[in-house]
Amino acid sequence: LVGASMSGVRLDAQQDLTQITQSIESNTVSMEYSRPLDTNDANDANDFVSKPIQFRCAFGSSLTLSYHSSKSSLFTVDLATNALSVQSVTDKTHIIHVVHGVLMWITWSLLVPVLIFIAKNKHFFGDSWFVLHRYTAIAASVLVLAAWISIMVGTEGSGSATHAHPIIGLIIVLLLFLHIILAALRPHKDDAQQANVVWTRRMCWKRAHQIVAAVLFVLSNVNVVTGISMKAGNGLMIAQIVWICVVSCILCVAEWKKYKQTKSALSNARDGNDTEMKAM
Repeated sequence: LVGASMSGVRLDAQQDLTQITQSIESNTVSMEYSRPLDTNDANDANDFVSKPIQFRCAFGSSLTLSYHSSKSSLFTVDLATNALSVQSVTDKTHIIHVVHGVLMWITWSLLVPVLIFIAKNKHFFGDSWFVLHRYTAIAASVLVLAAWISIMVGTEGSGSATHAHPIIGLIIVLLLFLHIILAALRPHKDDAQQANVVWTRRMCWKRAHQIVAAVLFVLSNVNVVTGISMKAGNGLMIAQIVWICVVSCILCVAEWKKYKQTKSALSNARDGNDTEMKAM
C-alpha cells in the first residue's frame, strides 16, 4: 500500500510467496504461505529480527484488487518474542464514508420528506410556505453536494464502478443539478397580458419539477439503503426500510387528505353555482 485509496494499492512485480495450504472450516479461512528470509526485493520486509513485521488483511465481495476501507485489520508479528497483536483500523477513508453517509441520510431521510410535506400541504404554513420550501431545498442541495464532493475528493473517486451505489449516486447528483436549473427557470405569475401563455408554461414547469423530485426521492431512498448495506449491519438496513415506509405513509395520508379537501371544495363550488342559476 502506498496510499489510502484504490490507486494506492500496488501489485508487487516480484512475488515471493508460495502457498502451502488453504482451507475453510466453520466460516474460518486458513492459509499458509512460505517465503525466503531474504528475497532481495526492496518492497519486502527482510529484517525479521530487529523489528516486528506489520501485516494488513482485508476482505470484500469482489476478486478485484482494491482498497477495502473499514473492512480490514492490522496485525503485528514479533518473531523475536513470538508476540502477536491485532487492531482494527479506523482510517481517513472510513471516516469520510461515515460523514458522507450521515450527510446523505439527513438530506434524503429528513429534509426531503419535510420539503415534500411543505409543498403538498401549503395551507398548514400560510404565505410562508414558499420561503420554507425554498430554504429547505437550498439546505438539502448544499448537504448533497458537500457529501458528494467529500467522497470524491477524500477517496479519489475510488468507488467500485460495478456497484450500484456510486452509479445511482452519480445519477442523483445529475438530477439534483437539473432540479436546481428548473428552480431557477420557474415562470412567474405576474404577467396579466399573457395569462394563458404563463399558465401553460407554469403547468409544464410544475410537472417537470414534480417528476424530477419524485425520481430523486425514489432513487435516493434506494441508495441510502444500498449505502447502509455496504457499511452497516442488516439491523440498521431494516430500520431504514421501516423509516422509509413510515415517512411514505405519512406523505400518502397527507396527499389523500389534500385530495379529499380539493374535491370537496370543487363540489361545494359547483353546488353554489347551480343554486345561483336556479335563483336567476
